[in-house]
Amino acid sequence: MESEKIIDFIHHSPGISRESSIVTLEERISDEYPVHEDKKIVGDVLKSVPYILNMQSTHIWIDYVQDADVLYISYRKPQHADDSEMDDNIITHYSGENIVGITVMGAKKPL
Repeated sequence: MESEKIIDFIHHSPGISRESSIVTLEERISDEYPVHEDKKIVGDVLKSVPYILNMQSTHIWIDYVQDADVLYISYRKPQHADDSEMDDNIITHYSGENIVGITVMGAKKPL
């Protein structure tokens, strides 16, 4: 069961032992999200794993600006894009022939 997996956080603060720094996934997520949402969040992330593994980059940076509802996905930091194409609310950024980023405007709206 995913919530039973142990995440080992080693704190670099004096006086905190390795044993006291081990928390369950459920405890870690419940610090930031209500407990009833933790399984949904983990499930949603796990559903995206096959798509992430098919991407052309081993590093992916994701930024979301809530006020503007814009999602930025970068495959390079900095992107150094030399061209962009816009299709509806999606901007694809290129460096030569390679995609270096994607911007999704209105990210919460259905695509």
